[in-house]
Amino acid sequence: MTAASAPSSSTAGLAAIVIDKQAKILARTASTVAGFSGRGIEPGRFLDEAITPFGEAFYQCVNTAARTGDEQFERRLESEDGSQALDLWFQPCSAGKPPHDGAVVVLIEEAPDGRDSGDEGQSRRHNLQNILAQVRGLVALGQKEATSLPQFANLFCDRVDVLIAVDGLYAGADLAPIRAVTERIAGVAGLPDISMEGEDIAIARALGLPLALILHEWTSPLARHAHAGSDHPPVTVSWRMEDATLILDWTERGANEDAHRTSPLAERLIEATIYRAGGLVHERETGGAMCRTIRLPLA
Repeated sequence: MTAASAPSSSTAGLAAIVIDKQAKILARTASTVAGFSGRGIEPGRFLDEAITPFGEAFYQCVNTAARTGDEQFERRLESEDGSQALDLWFQPCSAGKPPHDGAVVVLIEEAPDGRDSGDEGQSRRHNLQNILAQVRGLVALGQKEATSLPQFANLFCDRVDVLIAVDGLYAGADLAPIRAVTERIAGVAGLPDISMEGEDIAIARALGLPLALILHEWTSPLARHAHAGSDHPPVTVSWRMEDATLILDWTERGANEDAHRTSPLAERLIEATIYRAGGLVHERETGGAMCRTIRLPLA
């Protein structure tokens, strides 16, 4: 299949931005959507000054969300020539005080050429709604754990980047190799030298996305706090199957105690994904390394 005809993932054309009450961009995902240049929506600029083909309706949405603190709302925008359509999702957000001191903006480019019709389109819309539900959950939890709006903005956009990156592996399929999932997580976390061991195992989207977020939550603090100069990769991830059970071992070396902490998001996802599926997570420190093991039945 050629690249031009390859089916897109459910997050193709999805981007997220966090702004303050003046519509100043605090953080954004690595992805962008048609009609927006990267320079136009980079952190430090003002979203209501971005040049877009969507006209005054876009600026009205931004100003409403940023300055009036309205509740969550959605809008569908079309370019003046009718060639592009965009769904915008806004939700006021805060971290600490005052309340509603910013907003989350999710931009979703509608599939062109009628690709949202038929069975493939229905599947894409269903998967996209699942992604948006997870994005909403990231907003809710991130506001509770962050102490400032800039901290929330960076945490939130990093996590959405993980969802977008891993979801891209599932273009046109419900299974993706666990090695590819782990590589994507390492890339987003900034740990390209992560060590991986094990024969490839295909995992479903419903497991791959939350598992990716869990591993990212374990890995990203290490990228910030790991001691430099180590001769070995700071993280080793290995996996294997025992009967119908996936066993994944995550080992972290050369980090201080800040990197060992489990985030509230990881704890919530472990509870909601691993435990509810009948799995277990075991954590221990051995020889200066933090070791975590996930046992998850796949049958």
